[in-house]
Amino acid sequence: DQRIELQVVGAPVKGTDGSSRTIPAGASAVALNITAVTPSQPGFITVWPCDVGRPDSSNLNYVSGGAVANSVIAPVGASGKVCFYSNQETDFLVDITGWFSGSTAGAATFVGATPRRVVDTRNAIGGPKVKIPAGGTISIPLAGAAMQKSDGNPATIPTDATAVAMNVTAVLPSQAGFFTVWPCGAPMPVASNVNFTRGSVVANGVVTSLGADGAVCLYSDQESDVLVDVLGWFGGGATPPFTGAVPSRLVDTRNAIGGPTGVLTPAAPKSVPVRGVTVSVDGVPQQVPSDASAVALNVTMVEAQEAGFATVWPCGTPMPDASNVNFGRGGTAANGVIAPVGGDGTVCIYTSANAHLIVDISGWFTGGATPAFTGTIPRRLGDTRTNSGPTPL
Repeated sequence: DQRIELQVVGAPVKGTDGSSRTIPAGASAVALNITAVTPSQPGFITVWPCDVGRPDSSNLNYVSGGAVANSVIAPVGASGKVCFYSNQETDFLVDITGWFSGSTAGAATFVGATPRRVVDTRNAIGGPKVKIPAGGTISIPLAGAAMQKSDGNPATIPTDATAVAMNVTAVLPSQAGFFTVWPCGAPMPVASNVNFTRGSVVANGVVTSLGADGAVCLYSDQESDVLVDVLGWFGGGATPPFTGAVPSRLVDTRNAIGGPTGVLTPAAPKSVPVRGVTVSVDGVPQQVPSDASAVALNVTMVEAQEAGFATVWPCGTPMPDASNVNFGRGGTAANGVIAPVGGDGTVCIYTSANAHLIVDISGWFTGGATPAFTGTIPRRLGDTRTNSGPTPL
């Protein structure tokens, strides 16, 4: 098992207010963005808590050359370490944007799990051995699903869980297209979670609320195999740590949503208001509150004029040396982002090359004295190109 270990508990970070912090021992998981850079061959990376064996799942899929990124909610074991495995040689970047508390006032906030594959249409896991047809939808029941916590103990996703963290992968689609993930029982939103090209393998991190029946729905506009790995879940109660919403489009520079029509340029980063935005929660309009500490976004770059990257960070703080989406010229690339919110209620997005921008929101994390998620200014924990952090995979 050729793995590398990254110590995350105790790692120094900066809060969104600029204060110096460290990842505490009580963190149940960390929000990471991982990037494979110039891999030698097509392959994948798996992320898991070091205290248990490597699971049969993947978090990032890549082709030879280039750079591809994905967001990961990485459960942390008792050792305070997160492990990474790649089945091909590649350079590797790790950026952190915050951590999840294991409990708040005695109630579980985020329960990190050893990643478990709940759907694989190639191998009849979670359903028949058949691709999703073009325009098809599958329902994925998750409440009550058997899991293994990050300490190796068995558990089930409880019926009062409000949301789950997943990794969703499109495998060999018949044509270019997208997946949309949302809580079953609600109308399918105008939003996307995974964007793919014909014959590709593309993964993306997704945080989604559960429907009233404890299931999430997945739609594909093209025929494709699909993999779904569950990374953990959020507790419920009177004040849930994460409020999931039906995904809603905040920005689309192609269609003048959230601003004028026109590409985003390096000279003018985009400020996106999130606090106060109205979304649908359990069929009821609700505003993202003023104490939201972070939001779950899907950020998509479209029709880029050159290869480049996008960075998301809380407005009002310096732009960090980190990236969230890596894209090629002319293509479409998306990534899930857990974005800490700036003091003015906005998040900022920078692109290194002219490109159209799409931003979808799927929920928020509650702040306060004991927040479920503590957002940080994104910080690079490891870069194998500069001998910072882990050695090359």
